[in-house]
Parts: sequence; C-alpha cells; structure tokens
Amino acid sequence: MSLTGWIYVTAAITILLLVAIVMVTRRVIRTVPGAGVDARAIGELVAELRRSNDLAERRLAALEARVEALEGRGIRQGGA
Repeated sequence: MSLTGWIYVTAAITILLLVAIVMVTRRVIRTVPGAGVDARAIGELVAELRRSNDLAERRLAALEARVEALEGRGIRQGGA
C-alpha cells in the first residue's frame, strides 16, 4: 500500500475513534445521576447570593442615610 493509502486508513481510524469517544462520553453524561441538577443548583445559589447582596446594599445605604441625618442633627444642636 502506498503512503497516501496509509494516511487515509490512519485518518479513517482516527475519525472512528473520535466518534466512539464522543458517543461514549454523551452516554455516560446522560446516565450520571444529577448531571443537570448540579448546574441548576449552582444557578439558584448564584441568584440567592445576588438577592442577599442587593438586600445588604440597601440596608447599608439606609444606615448611611441615618448616620448622615444624626450627624446633621448633632451639628445643628452643637452649633446652636
């Protein structure tokens, strides 16, 4: 067989191996229990963290406003 023939045979075998690997990998991913559940759980966790962060930022802003109001009252009372 010529060199070109061996190259074609090697390429065909390599393609068949890659196709087999992809097929087995897909089948394994489908059979693993909870494969899609993990991604969903992580998404829910990220959403919960964002909500908690937003709540904390709102509380911090409210506290800053109260401190400014108290400081403003203290300056007015101290200066009078």
